[in-house]
Amino acid sequence: MLTVRTQIEAPGYHYWPAVSGESFLGNLHRHMFTFSAELRVDGVDREVEFFALQDQMRAILAHPSTPFNGLLLPRVGVAMSCEALAQTMGELLGQFGYSVASCSVSEDGESEGIWYNDDNGKA
Repeated sequence: MLTVRTQIEAPGYHYWPAVSGESFLGNLHRHMFTFSAELRVDGVDREVEFFALQDQMRAILAHPSTPFNGLLLPRVGVAMSCEALAQTMGELLGQFGYSVASCSVSEDGESEGIWYNDDNGKA
């Protein structure tokens, strides 16, 4: 299997109301998020252009009708963990026809949540 991977960075705001133990994480806080997408490809001739994929990821983050609505806005944020952010990005990229193998979201380059597409086709 061949894959390509690219990433984008975006400052964002989130909170995790269901957190147990570390209650401060339930409050809105900021991170530099890195969204990474790995796509299955059929050949070595750049089936997916990195710049186009990055543009699509940015458009998904900024679009007001996606679950990411509020992520980029101070004092708004989204109630999602990194794992949920990764899964949502992967599923939305699949809706645009990409064959998604995995997506990850890291906070400040330290810790990340990873979603693997368990089917062998599109997300």
